[in-house]
Amino acid sequence: DGELVDETIAQSLPLLSHPLMKELAHRVERVRYQAGEIILKQKRRVDNFFMIQSGQVEIILKERFSDDLVVTSLGRNDFFGEISLLKGGKAIASVRASENGPVDVLTLPRKDFNWLMGASPLTEEAICQTVQQRLDENQQANQDRKKKGLFKRG
Repeated sequence: DGELVDETIAQSLPLLSHPLMKELAHRVERVRYQAGEIILKQKRRVDNFFMIQSGQVEIILKERFSDDLVVTSLGRNDFFGEISLLKGGKAIASVRASENGPVDVLTLPRKDFNWLMGASPLTEEAICQTVQQRLDENQQANQDRKKKGLFKRG
């Protein structure tokens, strides 16, 4: 039909069928966050799924009596927000735009994310695998922090 799919969607979610990629392109919103801007706050409700179109974000663990810990960085065609959307809880980490410059993302509201997971079981399975990987990374980062005595007691 001559309609092109969005490259970010195709790269971020490669297991989607072509018709689902096209439909998804109509459901996302493009948003820009400036360097250093907080996109998601730890322990707050997450209402969107995010796909990075350009730039980089940092995943940060915040603890009451310690410095922020950057667990990892995500770049173009990576995604975030999926853990809270699938698990039904609040954000397990904060996400901020890298200090290197702005980040452009495609955002997908919770209801459309749920639709997508139902419409593409292969994509849901792949995202669930990513969720487990990221939960393991966060747990390892917290364990490493405790071993190194990086938690300050008040």
